[in-house]
Amino acid sequence: MSSKFESKNLTTTTPPEPVQERKLFQPFKLSDDILLDHRVVLAPLTRFRALEGHVHTSLATTYYTQRVSPSLSSLLITEGTFISPRSTGWAHAPGIFTEPQITAWKEIVDSVHRKGGKLVMQLFAAGRAATVQGFTEDERKHGNVVEGPSAVAFEGGELPRALDRREVEQYVRDFGQAAVSFVRLARGDGVEVHVGNGYLLDQFISNVANLRTEGEGYEGGTKEGRTRFALEVVEECVKRVGQERVGVRISPFSEFQGVKMAHQDLISTFTYFISELKKRFPSLLYLHAVEPRISGAVDRKVEDRVAENLDFIHEIWKPKPILIAGGFHPKSAIDFAEKHDNALVVFGRHFISNPDLPRRIREGLPLTPYNRETFYVFGPKAEGYTDYPFVGPKQLGEAGNVEPSGARLNSDVHIQTNHIIE
Repeated sequence: MSSKFESKNLTTTTPPEPVQERKLFQPFKLSDDILLDHRVVLAPLTRFRALEGHVHTSLATTYYTQRVSPSLSSLLITEGTFISPRSTGWAHAPGIFTEPQITAWKEIVDSVHRKGGKLVMQLFAAGRAATVQGFTEDERKHGNVVEGPSAVAFEGGELPRALDRREVEQYVRDFGQAAVSFVRLARGDGVEVHVGNGYLLDQFISNVANLRTEGEGYEGGTKEGRTRFALEVVEECVKRVGQERVGVRISPFSEFQGVKMAHQDLISTFTYFISELKKRFPSLLYLHAVEPRISGAVDRKVEDRVAENLDFIHEIWKPKPILIAGGFHPKSAIDFAEKHDNALVVFGRHFISNPDLPRRIREGLPLTPYNRETFYVFGPKAEGYTDYPFVGPKQLGEAGNVEPSGARLNSDVHIQTNHIIE
């Protein structure tokens, strides 16, 4: 292990005895085209390693390829990816709406496929989570503004401009086009519609953020009105690329970015939303849910574990495939998979620092500790991204010859970093 990891004086986490025969490492059929050899999934993780214009470099190809288990079919979910120019909120996060962006993603997909992996792209729009300061200079010149369902800001956020009905309908089309760009043009394996973490679709679902009237459309006063936008987006993506290439992510209990509803409203709304997904799209690729113990980028204390849990989601969605994220370690992942035949376990932080995480869990090997200081670095910098060690012989792209250091996030800049959560 390199000295920079040792210098953090962090202890490693030792998994239990080898678990080759446990369910976590048994094959799983996600769809006819996605047959997996294990159930350890890479979480969607914002890392800010793209160029300012939302274009990835070869460094991202190395990063994603590293996290495919050699000779095993693995599922990776990309970081949240902007669907259109108006959907952005900060520089150095990738997009999928220009030819250079699509070309860069195709190179990543091809490399992941050559190693036997499957790559699903998380699609999202920032909505009121954006800031004017976070837009690139070109985006500000072209008139990008902070926008959302209603002119209601969350604590620490900027006051958004309320979208009109036609603009919402354009967003629906933009999500569909983004799905085509990744699946048909970049040859990716599917897309995940991000309906969580306080971003645009989640904002519309929340009666805290969505105060729209019936006349405005997508009204906030009913669960049907609040979920209409997200359901239309899923429908558009399904029409464009097929049900078995579309997944959905939700985080019902997250307090991040001020969208958490009162408990009864929350349960009622997400019960309706998940039930409608299952009814309308019976062959949907998967549902991806975040545990209540996670809120955005941080762990949170759950005061009432009886009330705040994902049991109602499991009950509605079974036996269809479900991905669960949120603070897992090797033993808890193994135990969880034993209890849920239809579940895959999503790792974030441990997958950052252990590119060969499935092997380490399977063989009971120690984990390399992660370094939070390098989670978020602006631009294509290798430090904390592609330079974490593998177990055993050096493997593909273990520590590429790329500049090893990068600028840290300025604490004065309001940047949402929600994806490093699991």
